[in-house]
Amino acid sequence: MKIYNFLFLIVLILFFTNCDKAGCTDPEACNFDMYAEEDDNSCRYLEEYFDCEGNCLNDSDDDNVCDEFESFGCLDEEAINYNPDATDNNGICVYSGLGVTDVDNNFYNSAIFGEQEWMIENLKVTHYRNEDSISTGLTGSEWANLSNGAYSIYNNDPHNATIYGNLYNWFSVEDDRNIAPEGWHIPTDEEFMELEIFLGMNELDALGTSWRGTDEGSKLKADTLWIYQYQSSTIKSGFEAIGGGVRFYFSTELYLGLDYYCRFWSLSEGDTTLAWSRELSYNNTMVSRHLQYKQNGFSVRCVKDY
Repeated sequence: MKIYNFLFLIVLILFFTNCDKAGCTDPEACNFDMYAEEDDNSCRYLEEYFDCEGNCLNDSDDDNVCDEFESFGCLDEEAINYNPDATDNNGICVYSGLGVTDVDNNFYNSAIFGEQEWMIENLKVTHYRNEDSISTGLTGSEWANLSNGAYSIYNNDPHNATIYGNLYNWFSVEDDRNIAPEGWHIPTDEEFMELEIFLGMNELDALGTSWRGTDEGSKLKADTLWIYQYQSSTIKSGFEAIGGGVRFYFSTELYLGLDYYCRFWSLSEGDTTLAWSRELSYNNTMVSRHLQYKQNGFSVRCVKDY
């Protein structure tokens, strides 16, 4: 009986030894099986960002997302800049405001950035809050010698006013009759800084001059009404800045920069001839802070009173 059992065992060993074994037969695969005689399509390979087990090769913050695939953005579905593709919240969620109507009955959409609510369209009002008319239609020499409020329309084309808003000198911005809608005001230099810091600029950069920050300018810009945008793929904040151009203070009637850059006045004065402004450009991702001559014609955005 023992001999028969032994012979039966030998037969089983020979039977299974001769059977084709299935497995991964590719020597380049992570799970190559040198004993497999038939490929079962189970081969796994080392990838650019993942090991053989599918784990990230570079996950510095241990969040189970490869660093190469990290995507920061707003994860709140109620926000206007909600980013469904983001893997991590960047804390910069912007919400739709109620908007505002000026004395000429122009309506402007608005958005809430942290503790501030801003108009997200350029001002186009032609009267002060008390309904006095703002001066306009001035020649180059008249414009250059002004010391009171006035506005222009880029190239004197009414179509541009509809799309880009008006270009106001600083004297109209600081006029006590107020060009801002009721309950709103022209932002100070410090209020611009608050917006920039909310969008990611560090405080030291915000206090600087010329081009500052990293990509805050790109975040402020709209997707359209720019000739093109360097790094335009940066996530937008909803501020919707457009390339409204400027009217310079020279004695010739000089308009420049439509769709190339825009400048915004702040209420903050530098000295008797200069005031603080902000500039965004098609070919720069940052925000410029500069003192500019008050006779220049720039775009205007308003911020809601606290």
